[in-house]
Amino acid sequence: MFDGDNFDEFDRELSNKSVVKSAFEMLQEERKTLPIYPFREELLQAVSEYLVLAIVRETGSGKTTQIPQYLYEAGYTKQGKIRCTQLWRVAAMSVAARVSQEMSVKLGHEIHVNKPTGDILVFFTSRDEIEIAEAILKQMTRGFGTKIAELIIYPIYTNLPIELQVKIFEPTPEGARKVVLVTNIAETSLTIDRIKYVVDPGFAKVKSHNPKIGMESLLVNPIFKASVNQCTGRSRRTGPGKWFRLYTLYNYHKDMDDNIMPEIQRTNLANVVLILKCLGIDDLVNFIDPPSEEALLKALELLYALGALNKAGQLTRVGRQMAEFPIDPMLSKTIVASDKYKCSNEIITIAAMLSVGNSIFYRPKDSKYLQTMQE
Repeated sequence: MFDGDNFDEFDRELSNKSVVKSAFEMLQEERKTLPIYPFREELLQAVSEYLVLAIVRETGSGKTTQIPQYLYEAGYTKQGKIRCTQLWRVAAMSVAARVSQEMSVKLGHEIHVNKPTGDILVFFTSRDEIEIAEAILKQMTRGFGTKIAELIIYPIYTNLPIELQVKIFEPTPEGARKVVLVTNIAETSLTIDRIKYVVDPGFAKVKSHNPKIGMESLLVNPIFKASVNQCTGRSRRTGPGKWFRLYTLYNYHKDMDDNIMPEIQRTNLANVVLILKCLGIDDLVNFIDPPSEEALLKALELLYALGALNKAGQLTRVGRQMAEFPIDPMLSKTIVASDKYKCSNEIITIAAMLSVGNSIFYRPKDSKYLQTMQE
């Protein structure tokens, strides 16, 4: 007698395949019932003859979902990309899901699989975004298993330990692909071998100073056209490459400035004014790119309040001592005053920690989750 479990499993698998096949066949039959289907050959003929083609038909006729598939089936993807745009995100997602079902592919998994060899560079605005993207990529690649080539993921941001940052320069193993997730650190002069594909979201964090409240902040803003051209070079430093923009040509021309605002116009001027005064430069107005009057007045008021300038706007003895320290004037005044109270060592430690921000701390996200579980 033979064990029947294997036959049951085989029958179950065969049944599942038939259900999937019938579902796919039903989708193909539905495609043929759409109003646009009888015009398939005429549309393809018109596309080959005319540079611009406007197609007008009622909603539900299949314009959005079918025409891109007709072009794909006719081989137009060998010449370039076929793009289908939608005004609303939900509409774009639903169209993409429908087309993927009709083409019997998994949405978003065609990741890395069908592009020629070459590594990928992806820009983000913050560490949090990089860690989220890293987790998503690892989860997706685990789902593929050995069906695809190995995808090696390297995040890089400012407060990542240097031994982890230099890993991005290691040679990519044969048959694998490297994807580097970076912030603005790689926008200018950083060169990574074998980078052939660059994904640019069109946003970056820019340091900005608000003279009204005296605070500096990192704000997410559209990148600048000069940065766009720099990013383009990332994909062809060592050979031909491709650059994927996640924004439209309209955004490029209408939302992006030609160049970034000069730093003199978006930084705290207190230390700049103090150094210029120390160098004997009293003309604080005729800069090449002059800052706002409000920012300049706020800097002068702060230095006067700290005792670095007298009523005539001249540098004092305390101000000259403050200028010796390459840090914020409020911290340099604290260090100068600490000698009087015999606490210079403690104040220097505090000033150093306040100057570097959080870039000296690194805690892997795994340890964060472990600590939460232990608590």
